[in-house]
Amino acid sequence: MNIVFLVSSLEGTGPGVVVENLANQFVKKHDVSIIAISESEKVIKVHPKIRVLEMNLPHSRLSQSSEDKIVTMIKKINPDILFSHGLRADLINSRKSLSVYKKVSTSHNNPFEDYVAQYGIIKGFFMAILQIRTFAKLDKVVTLNPELELLHKKFLGKKKVTLIANGVKPINVQRTTGNQIRFGTVATLNKRKRPEYILKNIPNRTILKMFGSGEHLSDMCKKYRNSYIDFLGYSTDKNYIFSSFDVLISASKSEGMPMSVLEAISTGMPLILSDIPAHRFITSFLPKNSFRIFRNKKSFIDAIKFFSNSHNVQQAKAPMLESYENYFSERKMADAYLNLFETLNMEK
Repeated sequence: MNIVFLVSSLEGTGPGVVVENLANQFVKKHDVSIIAISESEKVIKVHPKIRVLEMNLPHSRLSQSSEDKIVTMIKKINPDILFSHGLRADLINSRKSLSVYKKVSTSHNNPFEDYVAQYGIIKGFFMAILQIRTFAKLDKVVTLNPELELLHKKFLGKKKVTLIANGVKPINVQRTTGNQIRFGTVATLNKRKRPEYILKNIPNRTILKMFGSGEHLSDMCKKYRNSYIDFLGYSTDKNYIFSSFDVLISASKSEGMPMSVLEAISTGMPLILSDIPAHRFITSFLPKNSFRIFRNKKSFIDAIKFFSNSHNVQQAKAPMLESYENYFSERKMADAYLNLFETLNMEK
């Protein structure tokens, strides 16, 4: 198969990591190209056999002439599957002039929550409507958890929507658990991720390592940093990140399928997670006592106390690694997408 990824940029965010993992798996047996609309600073790493075409266009609405250039480029490659990620890429993918190709997109989150959180209620709502209308023009839309699948089916119909869980590359860490368990977060410091919920409610003298950047980083450092709580900023070094603590915490309000949680699972690390559909879906595949879901301050503190016991942390490792291999590896994810692509190709 000839597969073309059409992406907003090669940014190493959650969707970018998904593209990186899929492209590197696909290229083992198929022709793979990536067209990136805009440039990025934190670039994903792909196999040298993958053709990467960067348009270096502004991070804004595209002009007609810019879209036409990308369409011409796609037609020259002549893919079997045109696979888009992000609204600008989806809008190009939905053009009638590309209808000869099978068109697929992945919806990485709930548009009505994600866009509203980013752009405010009015603009965010209209962008979500535009996103749904754009999805309706594609052949298949992949969602990441059962709640998102149900939401998209309501708007797009059952036949157009499917569910494929995210998968990640395994992270091999050098982690030595000392006398005191270290807790950590890996998330953008914004309202949706709720870092302040963790900072306000974590018991005194609990070691907390917070990875991530955001507009509130400086204020949080001034307010909360002490000898137990450290803000380590943004890093692309996964081995360093996940070697820095023993238990991952996510207090997010909303997720599609959070990559940091899956990466933690790949290291055998236990989890403390907020009670949201994405977290409930992930933990449905995990062994008992390898995670805790918290719904309020009391259950959050109880979870911290449970995993402050090094025995409980060690007991989680082997069964978590087995769950990773069975459900959340990059190979499992890639196989599911390739099965979908092959089915679509048979419909030509």
